[in-house]
Amino acid sequence: MRRIPLKPTFIYLTLLLLVPATSSASFIDRNTFENHIKSDSTSTDIYLNSVMEGLLWSNAALESRGEKKLFCLTIKLNTQNYLNLIDDEYAFREKLNGSRVEMPPGFALLRALQRKFPCD
Repeated sequence: MRRIPLKPTFIYLTLLLLVPATSSASFIDRNTFENHIKSDSTSTDIYLNSVMEGLLWSNAALESRGEKKLFCLTIKLNTQNYLNLIDDEYAFREKLNGSRVEMPPGFALLRALQRKFPCD
């Protein structure tokens, strides 16, 4: 079977079409996240479980290379725990800064996990 090589123009056009789709999926800001909690718990569950899965994979990758993990869980967590951790992190940071913190919720979850479940 003869293979037909892809033309560079076709490849560039395909990549050009994909860039806007990937760039718009960067992160969810705090306001968007807080509005989702109130309006759509299914999206919130999917988002939080996806973020947590990514953090756990990051931990596994670090551990496999012999590097220090980001955090060390001592208990099993669920979506409600993730929400509580994020809220606690916002409160903690706002107490330090004296004003509202506009940290993305995924990063707030990571920072909360690092504070609450450090690897000693």
